[in-house]
Amino acid sequence: MVGIACCSGKITAPTTPLEGQEESIGNGHKCYVSQPKNATKPGACVILATDIFGYTLVNVRVVADNFAREGYLAVVPDLFKGTEPPPELMNSFKGFTNKNSGVLVKASAVLQLARYVPGFLMRNSIPKGCDIVENVASAVKEKYGVKFIGLQGYCWGGGIAVHLAHKPNVVDAIAVAHPSELKLPVDIEKIQKPAYFACPEHDHAISKTDFDLIKDILSKKINTATTTTGVENKAQWIDGVEHGFATRGNEDDPHVREMRAFVLQEAVAFFDRVGSANKIF
Repeated sequence: MVGIACCSGKITAPTTPLEGQEESIGNGHKCYVSQPKNATKPGACVILATDIFGYTLVNVRVVADNFAREGYLAVVPDLFKGTEPPPELMNSFKGFTNKNSGVLVKASAVLQLARYVPGFLMRNSIPKGCDIVENVASAVKEKYGVKFIGLQGYCWGGGIAVHLAHKPNVVDAIAVAHPSELKLPVDIEKIQKPAYFACPEHDHAISKTDFDLIKDILSKKINTATTTTGVENKAQWIDGVEHGFATRGNEDDPHVREMRAFVLQEAVAFFDRVGSANKIF
């Protein structure tokens, strides 16, 4: 379930201009699309399923550009159609959790959180998000000649990624960071595709006990996808970071910055292994 910790984080200030552009894909779904910066992985695509702040948040677009620099067509669909909370809600969360905040600041923060989060939950669901990603995945195969799709999910989008990995023909592999909206153990047991999980130490959605369960199930899982590709599932516990670090982590914190880069490269390497095993590139 989405909690107020899903609203934590910081808006990233890009060090270079964004490199992608907005396009309409599939059934008119707005997407941020970043073209691959080299031709090392023809036919390879990463779709990014976002957290509750949606596809317009600069943070996730920076991540998409990073995937594009690794040779992937990177596509970020609009999952929420304008119902996502504004990025400024992160400041409300900061005010709510800051021990030095006064009563008025905390009260204002609570009001802002109450204003946006319930409405978001009323208008959005994991099945709705899955339908959008599935449509976009099908469309990019036709539009761009894509032969391999890795689905990267963050928070809410992590739940979407896991649920789409239950299906045999939507994506080829998933990578998720600080996922939410999961029912354990059933959602992990149903995974049919190679999966990489990055779970932070401080997370309202996935406890250490939950992580150990996820890792155990994935390590024992023998499914058609992993058997065919020869790529083992992978789950990593990331010390010293909190929910949201992979997209909304504080750039001023060297450890958070390092871990965000680390899990991105781990996801790239995981998709590379699956794509190579499938003889895509």
